[in-house]
Amino acid sequence: MHKTILSLAVALFATTATIAQEKTTPALAPVSATNDAVAQQKREISRDLKNTLGNTDNMIHQLKQMSATASEAEQGTYRSRVEGLLEMKKQLTEQLDVVNKATSENSKGTFATAREILTTANKMLDANKSELGGNGGKDPAAK
Repeated sequence: MHKTILSLAVALFATTATIAQEKTTPALAPVSATNDAVAQQKREISRDLKNTLGNTDNMIHQLKQMSATASEAEQGTYRSRVEGLLEMKKQLTEQLDVVNKATSENSKGTFATAREILTTANKMLDANKSELGGNGGKDPAAK
């Protein structure tokens, strides 16, 4: 009885190991050059959007810190800048989602829109940096 059960167990393990090693996935077709170019552009624009999102977050954080020690009149200015940057952050996040879902058919328009938003966001960040003394709101003596 034990020999029969042992023989069946060995046979079962031997066949499942063979089945598990069989090739079940079909060979993948080569990726077209168009998809490679779209994927490369998608990665580049996505990276730029993420970098700009990070810079926007940093600027928002700096403005909030500065508004905590600012006078009553300056706090309104900081608040409006933060609100503008929060709106820009929302646009950047939405555009990042759109870029990541882009296909080869709609990529030209999607990528052009993303570049426009990136340009606008970078101009807004540069304007805030220059208004804060050109150093992003950091105290130059604190280096």
